[in-house]
Amino acid sequence: MKEHQSGRRIRLSFVMLVGVVILGGAWIVRTRGSLRATTKTGLNVVYIESNEGSKPDMNEVIGWSNTGGTLAPLTGSPWLTGGTGVYDPGQAKGKTEFDADGEVIINTQNNPPLLYAVNGDSNTIAGFQINTANGALTTLPGSPYKSNGSDPVSLTFLYDILTKGTESWLGVVNKGADPNQTDAAPNVSAFKVDSAGVPVLLSKSTVTLSTGTSPSQLVTSTGSAQGKGKLYWAFLDQYQAGTTSPAGIYAYQVTGQGGLTAINSAENPVDPPTLGLAVNPAFRVIYAGFPTLNEVGAFFFNSTTGAVSYSASFANPGKTVGWMVVGPPSIGKGGSFLYTSDAGSGSITVYSISFDGTNLTEVQNFTISGTGATPGNLAFDPTGAYLYCLDNVHATLHVLDINSSTGFLTEPNAPIAINVPAGEEPLGIATALLQ
Repeated sequence: MKEHQSGRRIRLSFVMLVGVVILGGAWIVRTRGSLRATTKTGLNVVYIESNEGSKPDMNEVIGWSNTGGTLAPLTGSPWLTGGTGVYDPGQAKGKTEFDADGEVIINTQNNPPLLYAVNGDSNTIAGFQINTANGALTTLPGSPYKSNGSDPVSLTFLYDILTKGTESWLGVVNKGADPNQTDAAPNVSAFKVDSAGVPVLLSKSTVTLSTGTSPSQLVTSTGSAQGKGKLYWAFLDQYQAGTTSPAGIYAYQVTGQGGLTAINSAENPVDPPTLGLAVNPAFRVIYAGFPTLNEVGAFFFNSTTGAVSYSASFANPGKTVGWMVVGPPSIGKGGSFLYTSDAGSGSITVYSISFDGTNLTEVQNFTISGTGATPGNLAFDPTGAYLYCLDNVHATLHVLDINSSTGFLTEPNAPIAINVPAGEEPLGIATALLQ
């Protein structure tokens, strides 16, 4: 494994920068430097998945409310998913089953909001309605649902986009890397979701991936073409090269019927293993981790074709960079900073994103608390005041304060211990502001 290390910590002062750029035929205005968090009210909630796999059907979703950075258990938490997680303490069996993001997602546009979570060892997806008054979960009819593959690890959602105009789209990555079952080849499968939240597998919507690949995250974005209206794209990372496909990022179009059409792929020409994705909400840029290089890459995608292309890579001072998020959501269009979890060094790196999204400048490398801490999944709270970091190895949830001017992180409180049996590794973070 190649490692590029840097002990530098760069401190930058931000100046006001107001600009207008043309993007895909639309004018986008962003103001940098005036980074003032907006005030949002409601019940601020966060959910993670216990991923319990040592005993059958004991996987759970655990929820807390956040008041001023202090977490309190939601009434009724935890909630059984009706399935089994993946059990392999320390990944001793040598597979990549825990290398994933998006294990829990929330669709807040639905009324009531919906939450979905994976059951990796059961090959199913659990679905819940969220009570907006107290955050409690109610199991959807027929849940859990078959994932159309083995070891589902990542979920993504597009609201109300299918032909009838009343159905949403659920994308599922079946990783095929559970050491406790005979896995099928990995795939990406798509489901239509009615207003009640029940997913139904779509015909001609399954993309079977090459044997040996290790897909870990699926993300979506929108584009447009003259005379065609909105277009929808899905992007998948692959950490391992398969028998017929390289590692890198793969682009797909989500059709009006919910099918998936492959477009192209792109990779880092030096060392392509790619782990973790984040889409810039204001520009046609995707960021990805290169853990074997200790770097972060920037990729472009075409808003009318969806084609993805490699642009550049940027040094990461941590080790084995993986999961990442762009934000915080309360600042501008939510694309001011990139935060990456660096599992091998126990740190989170903060980058300032250039005005057009194409350049990253390191501004902080922050070490989270705890002996041997292993940062994993990241998520912002909906107000943009806090960044959640899940240490799945030590079953703890860190709540980090975000400086609204500089993007810097601090950790004023000890992390929350997650109540799971020894050896279990919780996965996934989903947040919402319930109103």
